[in-house]
Amino acid sequence: MVVSESVLRECGAGDPDAAKNRLTVLNDVPLILILITEQALDIANSLIAKGIIPAKAAEDALHIAIATVNGVDLKVAEEIPQEEMRLCFKTRLN
Repeated sequence: MVVSESVLRECGAGDPDAAKNRLTVLNDVPLILILITEQALDIANSLIAKGIIPAKAAEDALHIAIATVNGVDLKVAEEIPQEEMRLCFKTRLN
C-alpha cells in the first residue's frame, strides 16, 4: 500500500481514539511512504487556482497531486463531485 505524508497526517488527526485505531491499521500493513514534493504542491495549487478543486478541499487537491507525481492510482472519495473529477482529468495543469 502506498501512503503519502498527507494521508498519515489525516489518519493521526481528529478524535484521539479513532486516530490511534487508524494508525494501528496502517502499522499492520507494509507501506511505501511518499513524501510531499514541490512539484506536488505546484500541481495542487494549480488545481485550486483553476477552480478544478475548491479551496476548501485543498487536502484532496494535494492527494490528487501526490498520486499524479508518483504515478499512483488514486481512490477517489465519494464526496468529490463527479463533474469536478472529470474536469480534473480533462484540464491541462500547465
